[in-house]
Amino acid sequence: MLVSGSALSATIRAFSASLQLRRRLSPVITSIR
Repeated sequence: MLVSGSALSATIRAFSASLQLRRRLSPVITSIR
């Protein structure tokens, strides 16, 4: 399975971005509860 460096970096960016969003939303969700 061959994956270009650009595609790999893009997936890593998307993954890190999703993690940051979860970290930002987690305290908000807990405060609502």
